[in-house]
Amino acid sequence: MTIISKAALAAELSVSKARVSQYLKSGLPERDDGKLDREAALHWISQNLRSGPDHRKGPARARVLVPTKREVKPHGDSESAQRALVYMLCRDQHYIATTAVDLGLPVAMAYALADQIHQGLLDAAREHLQRFGEPNLVSSFCLDHSDLETNAPDWAGLAERTGEPHDEDAWSDHLHDLMGWEK
Repeated sequence: MTIISKAALAAELSVSKARVSQYLKSGLPERDDGKLDREAALHWISQNLRSGPDHRKGPARARVLVPTKREVKPHGDSESAQRALVYMLCRDQHYIATTAVDLGLPVAMAYALADQIHQGLLDAAREHLQRFGEPNLVSSFCLDHSDLETNAPDWAGLAERTGEPHDEDAWSDHLHDLMGWEK
């Protein structure tokens, strides 16, 4: 707990001391010694007061200094929800490749985009799931489900749609060249 003066709170919120007095009249909790518990004051202001036209001070500033904690309410089975999200991540290449070809990109570029976006999303998912104690969920789910092969892009079909030859080896070489990777 950090104890501060009304003047210090006013300075931190970029408001006048008179404005802090108005906050007190509106119910801002004050200690018996006339000082304020900084965290409690910021929380109260962020929860109970609306921001004025300048969103860099007052209640808006309090919300930045002490973000409101949202209560997370689970909806159904948490593990099933995580698995559903991972399943969508494992299907992303199909959507990306198809959209890229629909937009007129060559299949080699669609291949590279699908791969790079997929890898980025998987890395982000692994990082976030690790924070929640599920570091292996993404990898194990993507590797353990053979039905995910059926969700891979239909590269032959995409090449046929564009009139290009179906050559995944050449597309992979193109990706390696783009990324500067060894072959």
